Formats: sequence, C-alpha cells, structure tokens
Amino acid sequence: SFGEALELATEMGQRRYISVVLSKWGELHLKREVWDAAEEAFEKSLEVAREIGLQEFVATALYGLARVAKARGRMADAIRQGEESLSLFQEINHTRRYEVIKWLKGIEESCR
Repeated sequence: SFGEALELATEMGQRRYISVVLSKWGELHLKREVWDAAEEAFEKSLEVAREIGLQEFVATALYGLARVAKARGRMADAIRQGEESLSLFQEINHTRRYEVIKWLKGIEESCR
C-alpha cells in the first residue's frame, strides 16, 4: 500500500522516494476526487522535493496542485502552479512538459 511504501521510505531516510510516493498518493486521490487528501499529499511532496532540490519532483507536485486548484475552481492558482510546473519541466527538458502545455491550453480555452 502507499502507506507502507511511505513508511518504508521514511524509515530508510529516502526523501526522493518519499516525494515520489506522496505524488503518486496525490494522483490516486485526484482521480478519486478527494481534493483535501490530494492537496495534502502534493503539498508534502513539494516540500520534500524542494528540500532535496529535485526539479522533476517539484514540477510534478506543482502540476498536481494545479489540477487540484482547477478542480476547486481556483483558476488563478491553477494557472500559476501549472505555469511554474511547465517552466521547470522545460528547464530539464522533461517530456511531461507537453502534457502540462496541453492542460494549460485547455484552461485558457475554458476561460474564454
């Protein structure tokens, strides 16, 4: 389970895995539309990712938070976090940037 994976990563002191598990946990809650749990998981993942300085994990957590913000109708936060995520993904030339670009275009179109 995610809880066991998080516990194990924590016991081992593997912060990069903690960040990954939290983001995956956030994704699961996002799919289930459990916004509070998703937001909490992505925020914790973001905190750990920033502590260890891994751009990919920071970008992933920000993208998760952007999607939660959109689901909650906080469009300004969604766009800001989505753009910050995109900027980081572009900086490291990560393929996930295309997904974020498409998502941001969808927001722009829905706001017209």
